[in-house]
Amino acid sequence: MKSHVAESKPGAAAQSNHSTPTDTGHTDNQQCPVRVNGSMLSNAADSSTQSAVSGPQEKVKDSDQGWKAGKKEWMIIIVLAIVSLMVALDATILVPVLPMFCELYYIPFYLESVKDFSPTTTGVALMPLTGALLPTSVIVGRLMTKLGRYRWAIWLGWAVSITGTGLLILLDTSIQTYAWILIFVVVGLGHGLILMSYNFSVQAMADSRNVAYAAGMYTFARTLGMCIGVAVGGAVFQNELKEHLRELQLPAVVANDAENFVVRLHDFPKASVQYQAFILAYANSFKVVFEVLTALAGLAALLSLFIKEYTMDKELDSEHILRQEKQPSSPEANVEMHAERKRG
Repeated sequence: MKSHVAESKPGAAAQSNHSTPTDTGHTDNQQCPVRVNGSMLSNAADSSTQSAVSGPQEKVKDSDQGWKAGKKEWMIIIVLAIVSLMVALDATILVPVLPMFCELYYIPFYLESVKDFSPTTTGVALMPLTGALLPTSVIVGRLMTKLGRYRWAIWLGWAVSITGTGLLILLDTSIQTYAWILIFVVVGLGHGLILMSYNFSVQAMADSRNVAYAAGMYTFARTLGMCIGVAVGGAVFQNELKEHLRELQLPAVVANDAENFVVRLHDFPKASVQYQAFILAYANSFKVVFEVLTALAGLAALLSLFIKEYTMDKELDSEHILRQEKQPSSPEANVEMHAERKRG
């Protein structure tokens, strides 16, 4: 019996050694080096990456199981959602605000992640955009009031907005400061033209007694477009970021919480290969978002061609009016008028 047990131990040890790779599940994860910006990036991250990326590897595997939606499937879902909302609301009002609010969300996101700006510096960096938007809205409003027409401002606004949104695609890891400042100025000019011109057009299309309802509907559509624009951009950005992280052999789970990971990304050594790889994945994902926004801006420009011209000179038609009494022409008439008031 002792010799039989002793002989069986090597076989058991051989079986345990043979089953160890299949139990751990790491036989398929070979280290495949990837070249990023002239450096070799290995599949195994260093200790700083392991401590920064939360969640075990099993979570990544579980998230990859099940139905996977590719780029085509996501684009189809997004297009169907936008078309459904166009049917529910006026497309000429809803679509124009989608790119604007999506840009106002993802431009600061780009500055904090790719350019490594702090929140305060990001706010200062947005001043060229807002500084161009607000004065343009005031000037365009005065011009439309003086000229009595608004379609020229809509079409000019979309021409400038498409140009500015297309220039946002150039934002990458190495763009110069003067370049993105000029791009932000162009984006602000386009949005300033569009915001004020659509506000005037909606009120000009409505009857005098329904102007308040039209203005309220425009505000509601603009707020709804804000929510939808950020959601559409988030769907595109998250899926693109997952693809680029997988290509660079980085944890794809980062894409599920990309905004909060930016805080941890600031702690990475700026010269490390892992930091450069993450920044590259973020920058490439932002480019795809801005490409989708450029397409939406082009669609909104085409829809604006169907906007009709209505006169902005309208008579006041309201249930509440001011009644002006006639002034007495002589002192005697003034005395008689006061006497009538006392009798009444």
